Amino acid sequence: IEFQVYNYLEMIRRRNEDFASDGNIREGLGKVLRNDPGSAARLSRYLIKNKLPLSKYTRSIDIMTLGGRVVSSTDASSVGRDASSTAFFKNAVSGVSFTEVRHPEPASPVVAVSTMLRSESDGRNIGILTQFYGLSEINAMLSAERVALNLMQRMSGTATLAHRYVREAARGGTARVLDTRKTTPGLRALERYAVRTGGAFNHRNTLE
Repeated sequence: IEFQVYNYLEMIRRRNEDFASDGNIREGLGKVLRNDPGSAARLSRYLIKNKLPLSKYTRSIDIMTLGGRVVSSTDASSVGRDASSTAFFKNAVSGVSFTEVRHPEPASPVVAVSTMLRSESDGRNIGILTQFYGLSEINAMLSAERVALNLMQRMSGTATLAHRYVREAARGGTARVLDTRKTTPGLRALERYAVRTGGAFNHRNTLE
């Protein structure tokens, strides 16, 4: 599970770096900084059309100046906001990619993934691109881990108990230990496998 979570976080970090290398975004921000009329709105539309749909877990994408002002965003309410006091902006300036943040939509935890935007002409820093990701996929991974552990513990207990009965039966001769058809709904195949793992035998699957 830890490996899956790491891979997921690494994937969104690389996607953010890919976005930050997009010439249209860097050129668009350059025009915004030169006060080109309408350039901020065009950049926002580009993000909405070409970047936001690439992941269903992306809540929003912000483009900020080095001073922390949001100049373009997939969320219109964020444009013009001063983000200079936020933890994700301060971390981005210091080179930290990931910051857990609060988000207007509290359905799941959100992480801000930030990357510096550099000028195409001379490579200097001109702004910051931040994507806000919902972590529902990671929550699903962790939930699946809990279910898997519970199943493994149950099956391990079944196999251990079956082996205990088999060991006791062996002391008295050649008797075989069989299971019954009374298994937990939905878990019959797993429980019968656990019985066999413990050295016992399966009886009948049906009433026939």
